[in-house]
Amino acid sequence: MSRSHTKGSRSRREVESLLDGGKVVKSYPGTSQYTQKGVSACGLASLNVAKNVLMVEMQGCTGRQLLEQMMYEEFMKHAIQICSYWSSPAHLEVEDILSLPSLAKALVSRGTRYGSPSLQGFSQLLGKIQKISTKAKRSAAAILTKPPEIFAILAIPVPADKVRRTPSTTVFVVFDSHSRPGSHSEGAAFTFFGTASGAAAYLEELLAVDETLTSPSQLDWQTELLSQFSAHLLVASESEHSMTLHEAELELFQTSIRSLELKAELDGLKASMEELQEKYNREREERTRVENELVEVRAELRKVKEAEARRESETRSFSTFSSSKGKERAMEIDEEIEYDDDLSNGFEIFASNDHHGDRRSRSLVARPPEKHGAEVQITTTSPPPKSGQFKDDVALALKLQEQFLEEDRFLQAQYSQLLGTAQQTFECGICMETYLEDTVAIVSGCSHDFCRDCLSTHVRTTLEGMRFPVLCPTCSTRQTRGGTYQGGVVTQQNVHTLGLSEEEYERWIEFELASHSILIECRK
Repeated sequence: MSRSHTKGSRSRREVESLLDGGKVVKSYPGTSQYTQKGVSACGLASLNVAKNVLMVEMQGCTGRQLLEQMMYEEFMKHAIQICSYWSSPAHLEVEDILSLPSLAKALVSRGTRYGSPSLQGFSQLLGKIQKISTKAKRSAAAILTKPPEIFAILAIPVPADKVRRTPSTTVFVVFDSHSRPGSHSEGAAFTFFGTASGAAAYLEELLAVDETLTSPSQLDWQTELLSQFSAHLLVASESEHSMTLHEAELELFQTSIRSLELKAELDGLKASMEELQEKYNREREERTRVENELVEVRAELRKVKEAEARRESETRSFSTFSSSKGKERAMEIDEEIEYDDDLSNGFEIFASNDHHGDRRSRSLVARPPEKHGAEVQITTTSPPPKSGQFKDDVALALKLQEQFLEEDRFLQAQYSQLLGTAQQTFECGICMETYLEDTVAIVSGCSHDFCRDCLSTHVRTTLEGMRFPVLCPTCSTRQTRGGTYQGGVVTQQNVHTLGLSEEEYERWIEFELASHSILIECRK
C-alpha cells in the first residue's frame, strides 16, 4: 500500500470522526511562523490560510474533500511560507494586509465583529460565521485579533451524504501559526472541531484573560484592550479568480510603485533621524559646556570662601571685640594718653607697652569717656613708635576695620549669588545614589525621582516581561488600597530621555499604540 494512499485513508477516518462531533489537531514540525523567521507574521499567515482555503473551494474542492486537503503537510507548508517575507518585529494590521492586491481581489469583507474573549463571546462569533456561510452557500472565514496575536477561523459546510446517511453540518477550523506547548509544540496547527461548542471552548481556553488584569483597578484603556477581541469576517470573491498576464504585470507594477513610495518615506525618516541625532549631539555638547562652567563657578566659589576665611583670620590678629562691663582690664596701662577731639571723636585712648628685647607689644583701647561701653582693643607688635605716630596708627586701624566690613558684605552678596546658580541634587529611588538634578527622570503621576540608568533598566525589564504600562518602581512596591493601584506610570515623555535602543523603542510604541485602541460597535 502506497504512502499517499495511507495518508488519504487516515485523513478520511479523521474527517468521519469530525462529522461525529470529534476534534482533530494537525501539526507538522518546522511549520511555525518562528521557524520561518516571521516573528510577527501571524496576521499574514492567517489571511493567507483564509485565502487559500476559500480559493480551493471556489475551484470545486468542497466539503469532505476540502477538509482532507487541509490535513496534508503540503497544504500547511504552502500556507505558512509567506511568513518568511516579513521578518520585521512590527505587527501588521489586518486592514493593511487586506489592502494587498492579491488579497483585495480574492476576499470580500462581510463586516467586523467585537466581543469579549469568553465562551459566550466566541459562541456568538462562530454563530455569525456560520450564518454568513449558510447565506453565501460556501465557506466563510474570520480573522480573529486578540493583541498581540492573530488567528484564522473557518466555517466549512459539509453537505449531507445519502450513502453514508449523514446530515449536512458545519466543521469549524482554527488556524494558529504559533507553536503551543502541549498541543502543537513543534509547529503551526489546524484544529478541526465537529461542533461549535467545542471550538468556542477551545478559543476561550486559548485566549483566557487574567480577571485581575481587567478589574476596575486597572487603567481604562488597558481594561478595554485586554477584555475585547475583534474579528474581520470574510468570504471569497465571486468574480473571476484567474489572473491574466496583463493583470499580473499591472499588479507587479503597482507593488513596485508602492515599494518606491515606501523607500522614499524611509529616506525621509532617515533624514529626520539624522537631524535629530545632530540636535542631540549639539544639546549634549551644550550640556557638557554648562557642566564645565558649573565646575569653574564652584571652583571660584571655593576661592571666595578661602579668601573670606583668610581675611577673617588676619582681622582677628589685630582686632577683637569685647564687653568691658563687669570685667577687669586684661592688660596694665603703662602710659595714659589724654583725650584728643580731632583723633577719637569723643573716645578716650589708652595705651600700654610690654617690652620684649628690642621690640615691644603695644595695646590700644578706645572707649567713650565716663561710660562702660564697648571697647575696641588693637594689638600690634612693632618697634617703639616715633613721636606723633600713635594718632596715625589708630586712624589706620579704624580704616582697615571699615574696609573689612565692606569686603565682607561684598563677599556675602557674591556667595549668595553663586549659591543661586548652583545645581540642586536628588537621591535615586532605586540605587540610592546622589546625582545632579539634570540627570533626573521623574515618573508621571507620583513625581518619584530616579536616575536615568536605573529607570531605563526598569523599563527594559518590564517590556521584556511583556508587561505594560510600566509602573513606578517605588509606587508598585507599596500596598495598594482596596486592590487599586494609585501610583505613577512611566510615559513616552520619560522614555525619550532614557536612551532606549531602536528595537526597545519600537516595542514600547507597539504597546502604546495598542493602548489607544478604540472599540467601535457596528450596528449593521
